[in-house]
Amino acid sequence: MQIDFVVNGDPVGQGRPRFARQGKFVHTYDPPKSRQYKAKIAQSFQQAYIGKPLTKPVKISIKAVFGVPKSYSKSRTEACLKGLEWPTKKPDTDNIEKGVYDALNGLAYEDDKQIVMTNTVKVYGPEARVEITIEELE
Repeated sequence: MQIDFVVNGDPVGQGRPRFARQGKFVHTYDPPKSRQYKAKIAQSFQQAYIGKPLTKPVKISIKAVFGVPKSYSKSRTEACLKGLEWPTKKPDTDNIEKGVYDALNGLAYEDDKQIVMTNTVKVYGPEARVEITIEELE
């Protein structure tokens, strides 16, 4: 089984956890930007797939497409869109992956320990988005 879906908008990486003291206890929570992006990923996934979480090992492919900065010259923009220049900017690929894995935990698969193979790439494109493919392995 293969599930493909797209999350429109700029890719957002998983932010560092935040801490708040409540009396004698310390409470850990996601930064608001990360929490909102995870909800957006979950919503996009639920529009593409209705069913129970996968139970077998899975492979996840992530293509983070960044919009070309408006400040780039016409020739540099064309080079970016042809794949001659790579987006070496934040967020890092590992932070993009972590946000996607956490957002899909319990929805696409029972637990993210089922992820046995990954492939993540950052590229430039005409519109910012994240393309995600989840494949159930035999």
